[in-house]
Amino acid sequence: MTETKPPSIKMGSEADAEFTSNIMDALNVIADHVQNSPASLARDDITHITTCISECFAKAWDAHAFSPRILVWSKGWWDVDCVEAWHRYKESDCSSNEWHNMRHTMKNAKRKYFNKKIEHIASNNKWPWDLMSWVRAPKPDSSEAIVLKGKPCLSIEDSWNAFQETFNSMQSRPTYPSQLGQALHPKPKREWAPFSVHELNEALVGCLGRSAPGPDHVTWTHIKRFCTDEHILRLFAWIINSCFAAGFWPDCFKTSKTVIIPKPGKPAYNIPKVFHPIVLLNTLGKLFEKVIANRLQWEAACFELGARWCT
Repeated sequence: MTETKPPSIKMGSEADAEFTSNIMDALNVIADHVQNSPASLARDDITHITTCISECFAKAWDAHAFSPRILVWSKGWWDVDCVEAWHRYKESDCSSNEWHNMRHTMKNAKRKYFNKKIEHIASNNKWPWDLMSWVRAPKPDSSEAIVLKGKPCLSIEDSWNAFQETFNSMQSRPTYPSQLGQALHPKPKREWAPFSVHELNEALVGCLGRSAPGPDHVTWTHIKRFCTDEHILRLFAWIINSCFAAGFWPDCFKTSKTVIIPKPGKPAYNIPKVFHPIVLLNTLGKLFEKVIANRLQWEAACFELGARWCT
């Protein structure tokens, strides 16, 4: 029995290098169109450039991602030595000697795999919970229906509506944006300085390469590679300055996928409140949000904007 996983690209592989190279080549071509151009106030221009970037991400992913076949005996520690030992065992008409050799090879492969994983967790990312998948409790029964207001959700649409109503319960409440800033003392107007490539690089510091990407599959590790090219950096600076000047946020930066994960230690998993939603936005848009947040935080601290309890 075989199972097909969703398409993926292994980080650090040859396919990953080609994926990054193809995107950087396409971004350089796009950057030529905005080279030495001031920030645009036209939303159509911003939409066109960001759409081209999204398309180059999608084309590179489709060209290099593949769906691995998962067999009943597929394991992470299975390597080339195990494959060779398996073939020798089959060619020997399943002799006991080759069986013991294959068992010994598999044991060494397991030890090598898990020792490398433990060393990586202990010395590099220092995330001990990465080991929890080896000792975690059994998953809750997925056949138990979600119940909302005493009614079971028997279809995907009903389940979606239940989670939507639970997680976005504040969405329909009225807001009063006109009251924002009434308690602040007015300040004299100042000219807004454009975002620089230095701010983009500064925002990348501390971004985890292991965080899950959004729908475009581009991670922080990829963004950091893109930003080693000054031509691409200037393209990103043009986009964020244009978005800020036009007061416009493209749809590709608002596109996301939501992953629903269960909260640990709950006696039952039949109500939406025992699940936690994680929204995964496209990483390039998150970079721009981080740059804007850093600037606004600096402006607030430098010019004493905002209430003191907000600092």
